[in-house]
Amino acid sequence: MNSKMIHSVNRFILLLLALVVAYPAAQMNSSAIAADIDNALKEIVTYKFGDSRENLSVVAGHVKATYGKPDELAKLEKKFTGILQSDTSLECKDFICRQLRIIGTKESVPVLAAMLTDKDTSDMARYALQNYQCPEAGRALNKALKKAEGLMLAGIINSLGERRDEECLDKLCEFVFTFENNDDNEEKGEESIINENITLAAINALGKIGGEKALKTLADVRRRGTPAVNHAAAAAILMSADKSAEDNK
Repeated sequence: MNSKMIHSVNRFILLLLALVVAYPAAQMNSSAIAADIDNALKEIVTYKFGDSRENLSVVAGHVKATYGKPDELAKLEKKFTGILQSDTSLECKDFICRQLRIIGTKESVPVLAAMLTDKDTSDMARYALQNYQCPEAGRALNKALKKAEGLMLAGIINSLGERRDEECLDKLCEFVFTFENNDDNEEKGEESIINENITLAAINALGKIGGEKALKTLADVRRRGTPAVNHAAAAAILMSADKSAEDNK
């Protein structure tokens, strides 16, 4: 065996030894990371604003590190939904919803959907679902549209507008006139203000969704609404025209 062959064999042996040493270390590192994230999740269930954000950073970092790894993300999503269904602080639930906005799939939709009509969790849940690409998220928001009231309703309308969800079009056209407030000269009570918020949310959403029916409704409400409603309708019509131009490029 010449020196060149001996050198090659030695390099091969050294490579095998390196792999043998590295494999257990990698396994230990993986186990340590799993334990680290599990500990962080246990710690954040009582998180309140003003507390240390160290464990939140660990969880958020893990979300970023596992992005593009479907199996690990699926496990993480399941842990997140488990936390949302447990007795945790609202601040913790809000944080978890923000993480689900990044990695969530249809698997977490039922849990988030159950939070949509609760005044304490509606905003955080719709914020997550608003970003989901799956049709299940749109259906959950549309279903909540029929149950929610007041500012929760306005929020859900906003999310459907952001999704440009055409399924809610008929309901939005109905809301524009159902909650329209023509008593602009009178001092507004709380209910009147909320109703106007719903009307304005519906108008804005129609502008984002666009289409013939949305434009017709916006033109109708502009002719008969209060100054605030007229202004919003005009802006929505322009928004719809701009979006149509962009879509047709």
